[in-house]
Amino acid sequence: ISFGVPKNHYGHSSSLLVYNTFLYVQLDQDKDPKLIALNIADGKEAWTAKRDTISWASPIIAQTPMGEQLILNSSETVDGYDPLTGKELWSQKDVLSGEVAPSPAYSNGVVFAAQEYATAAAIQLEKGDGGTVPKILWEFDEQLPEISSPVGDGERFYFGTVAGILVCLDAKSGEKLWEHEFGDQFLSSPVVVGDRLFIADKSGAIHIVQASSTFNLIGSRPMGEPVFATPAFMDNRIYVRTEKHLYCIEQANG
Repeated sequence: ISFGVPKNHYGHSSSLLVYNTFLYVQLDQDKDPKLIALNIADGKEAWTAKRDTISWASPIIAQTPMGEQLILNSSETVDGYDPLTGKELWSQKDVLSGEVAPSPAYSNGVVFAAQEYATAAAIQLEKGDGGTVPKILWEFDEQLPEISSPVGDGERFYFGTVAGILVCLDAKSGEKLWEHEFGDQFLSSPVVVGDRLFIADKSGAIHIVQASSTFNLIGSRPMGEPVFATPAFMDNRIYVRTEKHLYCIEQANG
């Protein structure tokens, strides 16, 4: 299947997402933006949901108290969809603005949407008579990510900025628990694995930080080349794509 050349001024950057039997494509663009679900088995279109505005963010699946939801950012809203049918379940307006690249984060009933030049918001998802009801829990307008997406661990949200600052916020109150300035920009996104947070800066250093309410740098591992992509974790291995190579890292036996 071909969607043609995306009609936006930076090009398409939204990542694909697989869930259940579907492959999701967030085709936010200047003309005819839409969310598309393809059947993995044959590549045929299962459903399409109309979108209203452009973005460069990627979709996420969230295990909410109301069931699984497909959650997306746009340049003006944060939206929740039924991942099986494409039905819009809720939409929170007046959260984001401008050119939105970071994807939303979800943790313990709360959606966190953040982007530089806007005011970040934590959105509590509650069950109402008509289904899911979004409610602004708190807002934050200090250091914010421009490209890197935030991540949550159940109690806190973390994100990196293009100024090289890693920030930790309390998920329920929005209180800034700590921030730490590193030496280079964060363009890839942080990942929580167990009680540790991994984040790669532009120079190629992967920083390992304790996922907690106090800052504790466990260590840093330089990769020798710039890193723009987010590290992936599977089967006790770390996969890191640098500017020119793909690395697989595992713990040495013994």
